[in-house]
Amino acid sequence: ATDVGAAIVDADLFIMDDGAGGTNRKVTASRIKTYTGGGKIKQVVGSAYTTANANSGTSYADSGATLDITPTTNTNKILVHFSIPISLYRSSGSSCRYGYKVLRESTVVATGAATTSDYGMLGSSAEMVLGTVFNYTVYDEPDSTSEQTYKVQFANNETGSLTAQSGSNSTNITALEVEST
Repeated sequence: ATDVGAAIVDADLFIMDDGAGGTNRKVTASRIKTYTGGGKIKQVVGSAYTTANANSGTSYADSGATLDITPTTNTNKILVHFSIPISLYRSSGSSCRYGYKVLRESTVVATGAATTSDYGMLGSSAEMVLGTVFNYTVYDEPDSTSEQTYKVQFANNETGSLTAQSGSNSTNITALEVEST
């Protein structure tokens, strides 16, 4: 009946009643953890950016959305979510396509839905501005306890120009460390 006052570790033993029969058995904390499952959120890191970044080229460029997270164990997963306001500016008779990549360090962990050459969301109206928001979530397995840098890049195709952020709209990126089961 006395609290040990120390953190519970996997090797700690608990006494459990084995059903309604009144038989006591011992079980380790690691078995209880396995039984209850993992999937708990260990940490959340988020960043918001309000600076507009333009890219009129077909090469991927940084959107400004970046963050660092350090996993507590190498088996935990990282859930990365980002939301980026995108504006397409087109000249008369042209069209714009855009796409994105999510990178962990220099490794691409996700790309936008492909229409042509990894670009998505084709628009073809002349002389108009299109605004939309990319919302995307990726589940990554960095297999590391070192600090991981995640960032979002975007690219344009064809003849319009592309802005990743506009005015008071902000780009948001959030990473959640999810305990492995």
